[in-house]
Amino acid sequence: MPVVGVLGLACLTATMAHRDMIPEITITETRDVETVWRIITDRAVFARVCDDEWLTKPIDELREIVRSIVENPENLIPLALVDGQLAGCFICYAQPAGVFEVHTFMLPSCRGASAVVAGRAAMKFVFQNPDVKKLVSMCPVCLPESHWFARRCGWRTIGVASKNWLKDGIDHVVMLVEATKEDLCR
Repeated sequence: MPVVGVLGLACLTATMAHRDMIPEITITETRDVETVWRIITDRAVFARVCDDEWLTKPIDELREIVRSIVENPENLIPLALVDGQLAGCFICYAQPAGVFEVHTFMLPSCRGASAVVAGRAAMKFVFQNPDVKKLVSMCPVCLPESHWFARRCGWRTIGVASKNWLKDGIDHVVMLVEATKEDLCR
């Protein structure tokens, strides 16, 4: 289950009106390795967002990598719930100078408009930590929905990565995106 993390906040809730349904998006920080592992290894998530290198690693090695990331107190792991149901997580790796590298893992129950609301709520949650100055991420061009998601969440495209993303044996260009507290106002 989600636990309160270093931010000292129980949760941040956002509501999105979408036609006749109004899902409640709740963001809370977690250190629960099993919950994060369940999201990352979901059939609808894992093969889609993992590059060729990750897909060839033994499962025990991947589990250990995820455990070390989630249990590292310098990292932030916002967990997204939609109407109380597990919907995804954001792994935010601490980098120098208040920069956090974000990786997004959303379950099929949280795509499109719901994912954007969850993404913006997660940004607000993370930026409540005074140590967070900037968020950065990468969007492979072979996953155009990742760039669409980042832009809808208020992230700015800042360039192209010097290293490509290898997926299915093909090198793909990677767009670099970033967000600051000020970007939340856009």
